[in-house]
Amino acid sequence: MSPLSNITGPIYASSFFVYQDEKNGNYYLQEGKDNVELGFWPKDIFVGLANGATYAGCGGEVKTEGTVKPIDAPVMGAGTYPDVLPEKTNFAYCKFQVVDEAHNIVTTPDLEEFTNNKEYNAVVTNQENAKFIYFGGPFPVNV
Repeated sequence: MSPLSNITGPIYASSFFVYQDEKNGNYYLQEGKDNVELGFWPKDIFVGLANGATYAGCGGEVKTEGTVKPIDAPVMGAGTYPDVLPEKTNFAYCKFQVVDEAHNIVTTPDLEEFTNNKEYNAVVTNQENAKFIYFGGPFPVNV
């Protein structure tokens, strides 16, 4: 995907939309304000979601296989904590909204936060009928 954000440059964002088609029951992934279809998941692989979902989540993961030196590990985070420079960490965020069967945005309950590395943290805010999750932290971090 491009363009890419940089902490010293402009901030870019993409929006993604996952929904279940009312007619065929398949789940679709769309991107951008023009809702370009990126792909779909057949309803047959989501038997438990035949009638919609009651839970949704988002986040990120950095993983490396085998033993590597910390300097070789993949980097996650903007280099700053989200509560220090929110205007520069917001390129590492998730705007999370939930829609109903008619694709109307619905109010969601509070979010559950989870991290297995306390070097990274998240700041959750409620705005525009959405949950914003800003995440980041220093790099490199030993994971």
